[in-house]
Amino acid sequence: MNSPLRFFLLTALFVATLLGSLPAQAQQDYEHWLAGAMATRLGERGEWRVVMGAGAGLAPEYRGADDYEGKSLPLVDIEWRGAYFASTQRGLGVNIVRQRSTRAGPRITYDLGRDTSDSTALIGLADVDPTVEAGVFAEHFTRAWRIKADLRMGLNGHEGIIGSFDVALGGALADRTSLIIGGKIHAADEKYMQAYFGVPAGGTTNFTFFQPKAGLRDITGYATMTYVITDNIYVTLDMSASLMTGDAADSPISISDDQYFVGTMIAYRF
Repeated sequence: MNSPLRFFLLTALFVATLLGSLPAQAQQDYEHWLAGAMATRLGERGEWRVVMGAGAGLAPEYRGADDYEGKSLPLVDIEWRGAYFASTQRGLGVNIVRQRSTRAGPRITYDLGRDTSDSTALIGLADVDPTVEAGVFAEHFTRAWRIKADLRMGLNGHEGIIGSFDVALGGALADRTSLIIGGKIHAADEKYMQAYFGVPAGGTTNFTFFQPKAGLRDITGYATMTYVITDNIYVTLDMSASLMTGDAADSPISISDDQYFVGTMIAYRF
């Protein structure tokens, strides 16, 4: 095995270990929270692209909670030859389509699940086990517009299918400052909705029996501001507001349909 490939595989193992050490939270959440730090990329500079960063945010204890807690936001993103990537934001995957304005391919992500201990409101419910997710993604950039879509399936844990569609508009506000404003939706099948929003019959919870169906999970609006300190160092400020919809909103587990996030990160790219 040649040295670059060995290094990439070791990096992939490191990223997977880092993801596994994070507090339980759906992978889609971490991907969204870290997206702002990955929105600004350097041009082509050889075979390797690396972004490393650290940040913190404030988010609900779980999706549907009305209490908030701090979240650590570690970012490691390694890409080799514009094809293979290992990332705490994107997962592990391959850009099979890697044109200047379009990327698409398969990837593996890791949903960290949900622990009953995440909130006193969840006492009596079963944990949602962590799971590896197999999926596909596509991204297209045209002028100031950014369009993204993905589909992923849990291989254990929730064992469901969830997909997203994201449209954003970005541009420069000043010489070193840029702003991205966008919107995103998530939709999921019945297995996913049952795992995260269902309440079994005859349980020991304070919630009444609820059996959700497939449908739209939430609608999100977000904004990311980036300030470039040097050619390699930059900081981001990220804010988002989500409205849970359909059976996800109707679930007794969803105490609040309005979900907010604010976070900041400093990153180094080379």
